[in-house]
Amino acid sequence: MSNQRWTQIASDIMDLYAQLDRDVASFVKGSGMHCPPGCGACCLSPHVETTVAEMLPLALFLFERDEVDPVIERLQASGMTCAQYEALPGQPEKGRCRSYDHRPVLCRLFGYMGSRDKTGQPRYGACRVLHKLEAERIQKVEAQLKSGSLAIPCLTPAHERLVEIGGSWALEMMPINRALMRAIEIVGLSQQLDDHETGADLEPLCS
Repeated sequence: MSNQRWTQIASDIMDLYAQLDRDVASFVKGSGMHCPPGCGACCLSPHVETTVAEMLPLALFLFERDEVDPVIERLQASGMTCAQYEALPGQPEKGRCRSYDHRPVLCRLFGYMGSRDKTGQPRYGACRVLHKLEAERIQKVEAQLKSGSLAIPCLTPAHERLVEIGGSWALEMMPINRALMRAIEIVGLSQQLDDHETGADLEPLCS
């Protein structure tokens, strides 16, 4: 697949991300729920999973900015914790995302997403931090959802749209670091093949 095709897929995924951000903003406005400032507790989880398709926008961005090598080094050293999370010194649960604008679906919706129960009613999936800090407000949110006066973003429709955009690259969930590394490999190989077609020499992506 040519790099132009990857670029189009990434553009479509960024459009999806923009819509999810609007959905989250609407939920935040209607519910009053907010992540605590600087909270990075979810970023420390070793169970954050995503797809290769979701990491393509970030991979392309890294190549455009010539920032691939330091990210690969972090990926190789980070284990299961997201390599793009930068914790504050001595405060592991406070920090920032190095690639906030390109973060995948789960990272965008975590703390603000819902699901459907067996009867089809929406349920709010607040994180453990919000459950601890906002128990009373969460009960109010549940009541709003039950009454239909509040809409909440859900993972399933987002993933369905991802599959429409990214095909098989949006089907397999995997640890976030592995997904990013795979996306970098795909974009790097595609760029090298494009360069080869124009007469440039191929070079190894990783040494």
